[in-house]
Amino acid sequence: MAEKDDSPKNLQDQTAPTLTVMPDGNQAEQILLRMDGAVSSLCEGEEKLDESPLYRTVLAWSNYFDECIRESLDSKRNGKLRWSNILFYLNRIAAQDKEPRMALIVHIAESMRRQLPQVVHAARRILVRERKMVPAPRVAETDTACLRWYVRQPGTTSAQKAAANRHRLLAVTRRESLDTLENMVLKDFLKRCTSECRRYLNFDCTKEQRTGSERGRNVNSFGHICAELRHLPQMERISPPPAAIRPNYVLQNDSRYKRIWKLYLKLLRREDEEDRLWDWQARTWADIARMLVSAALISLEENVGNSRFRLTEILESVLAILKEQRLGTRLERGSEPGPFLIQPDSGDGDRQGPGVILEIVHPTLAHEHELTKNLGRMGGHLYLVFTPLDGSQSTVQVLWAVHTAGGGPSKRPEWNEISESAANALERHKVLLGERASTMPKMRAFVLASDLETDTPDFHPSSQGTVHLIQIPTNQKAWNEVVGHIALVLEKVLEAVV
Repeated sequence: MAEKDDSPKNLQDQTAPTLTVMPDGNQAEQILLRMDGAVSSLCEGEEKLDESPLYRTVLAWSNYFDECIRESLDSKRNGKLRWSNILFYLNRIAAQDKEPRMALIVHIAESMRRQLPQVVHAARRILVRERKMVPAPRVAETDTACLRWYVRQPGTTSAQKAAANRHRLLAVTRRESLDTLENMVLKDFLKRCTSECRRYLNFDCTKEQRTGSERGRNVNSFGHICAELRHLPQMERISPPPAAIRPNYVLQNDSRYKRIWKLYLKLLRREDEEDRLWDWQARTWADIARMLVSAALISLEENVGNSRFRLTEILESVLAILKEQRLGTRLERGSEPGPFLIQPDSGDGDRQGPGVILEIVHPTLAHEHELTKNLGRMGGHLYLVFTPLDGSQSTVQVLWAVHTAGGGPSKRPEWNEISESAANALERHKVLLGERASTMPKMRAFVLASDLETDTPDFHPSSQGTVHLIQIPTNQKAWNEVVGHIALVLEKVLEAVV
């Protein structure tokens, strides 16, 4: 909000953003801008501003999707993963509880720790052609500019012209230089890697992990290597790179510099992603919630013999991950698993009843489904549509992904208040939808709420029993446990539907 503040003290406050307004015919006025409800990405430390825990968490989410893309490279599917691989990856993250989170700088440290010193010490040099005053006997090459200078000198012979200039003549010389575009990129790469290593060790590693974990040791060692290489005498003579870099032939084709150029671009892109991702963190959390629900369904499908229901995926789909976020979104719409055929399982392999078809509908595609085309005003982030094959009434399970960690624990309502509010909203939507829908499905909902403070998920059902709120840690090391909690909620839904 904006408010006018005429007090001299506030007008002189340089830390608060102000807006200058000049009405027609009036004197310029300053308006103090105050951001109500906005959460800063920085928190004040003892000596300087540090990254807030929420900011580091949002960056960890982005890195999680980047790691999923790297996982897909092993299966030769660039950016596409089987849903069963997501479960495997979540379990592997949980098993690495003593290691700090994976990050881009960790991959750079592991791949470039031995290669980078070799590139710096054997950096590419070029011969620079320049005009310089040299002793007369050492003149080896001249050009037209040197000849014009030579003609203007007093004397008739070379010895006389040289004597007038302390026995020196202007000639073309060549000297070695490291000041090339590829070395400018190399020097800036060393600078950014040093900064990223320091940042990773300070914010993502504990004191024990810096020396006790493999990732911490690698990043710490790589940071020292980059700092030493950056301050070598030959690197001091290299200029900073230009603002807009157009890669030359060496950066695109030399095997040593080509690798550095690709990693350098990733570092630059990651810095841009940080700013954009902070603005759209709620949409990123919605993607994570959709992924966790889909993974829970796949876990029920693979949990044969330990469930009263048998899920069979009719059409197999893969998770498509975007290489760069689009307004906070990292998952392609329509890449959810399913549809599934759900049948009760008696335990001896016999099927009881015709079963139910489960379809997972993305909100951007809800208008194409008969049972979700009128649910746009509900603002759901995912819709699970259960259609019984015996022709009985269908059920729609609405997912609301609430990024409660974005406001901080001081501004977050109580969990029971959130679940009750969701239940009341569901009842109001039932009334509104009943007036316009010819075939009104049964409506249920569950809420996935992010929590920065907890390490384990927890249930908070509404008193009506129609809404289940799951308190989910923002730390991805607990997401495999979250998948199990979501699977329990889905089994309760299946009991009522099947």
